[in-house]
Amino acid sequence: MAKLASPLASVPVPVVRALNLLVLIAVFVINGLAGSTTLIGGYNTGQLSDLLPNYFVPAGFAFSIWGLIYLFFGIFGVYQILPRSYDSAAINSCVGLVWIGNGILNIAWILVWGYRILPMSVIIIIAMWGTTMIIYARLKSKYPDPTWTDAICVHTCFALYTAWLTGASWVNVYAVSTTRDPSYVAWTIGGLVVLGVMEIAIATWAKDPIFTAVGTWTLAANYVKNKDVDMLAPAVLGLCIILGIVTGALAVYRVVRWRRRAEFGAL
Repeated sequence: MAKLASPLASVPVPVVRALNLLVLIAVFVINGLAGSTTLIGGYNTGQLSDLLPNYFVPAGFAFSIWGLIYLFFGIFGVYQILPRSYDSAAINSCVGLVWIGNGILNIAWILVWGYRILPMSVIIIIAMWGTTMIIYARLKSKYPDPTWTDAICVHTCFALYTAWLTGASWVNVYAVSTTRDPSYVAWTIGGLVVLGVMEIAIATWAKDPIFTAVGTWTLAANYVKNKDVDMLAPAVLGLCIILGIVTGALAVYRVVRWRRRAEFGAL
């Protein structure tokens, strides 16, 4: 039976995989309740966002990406529980128990946000981003050219989730610390530029077009919401175009790399 990499080598893989699935189900349930009901704190997540208007948060349609994230996490959850995946080094050495910690943080964030303990929500979402970044960095550094199965069932979900959390962390900070007062426009532009540079740097290091594609999506949604705001709208549009170009370049690089590796039987 496969075991996890040290220091978790004594933990049986089936146990970890079962815990991963249980945490994933709990995350789905709690997030579903928070988004569709007012059971947590008297508001759903959309209503809470409306209570904290700011220039950083994108238009509502941006959050539809959660459907895609949930889809790929569902694929991951099913795949990682199958015995055929127990010897997957990508899951054992990169995901391990870190995902369980991230899931617990996710649930904690929903509760803290729902009851409007806002400073704590910033701390928790940054910790969430940190744990997903650990998994993402491990996957990209140890397995930069995964098999098609691992690419679809493991890499994609964590790329989408980590990229989204990178932007969501900034949105959380700005939601807590700013409003839609015009005096915050310059601060918002500065934050978006730094976020864009982060996303480009991470995506370029990982050779991952998914990362900047998510950034392009959220910037497009931000532009739609703030297209009438002087200074902010052209800055957001410019950043969106830059990230879109980087996404296209990385996508071409990936396709060429996959084709070359396929010729040598690597995939």
